[in-house]
Amino acid sequence: MNGLKPRYKTVDPTVRGLEQENERLKRIIAKQALEIEFKDELLKKNH
Repeated sequence: MNGLKPRYKTVDPTVRGLEQENERLKRIIAKQALEIEFKDELLKKNH
């Protein structure tokens, strides 16, 4: 009977926290990359 019970995947809270931190850092890096690209374009136009 135990084999027929649905199993729910539980995520370790530590792993979940690391995944959230990873996503936050990825967003920060993406934002910084866009800012650098924008500044580079501005510099090209000014010269």
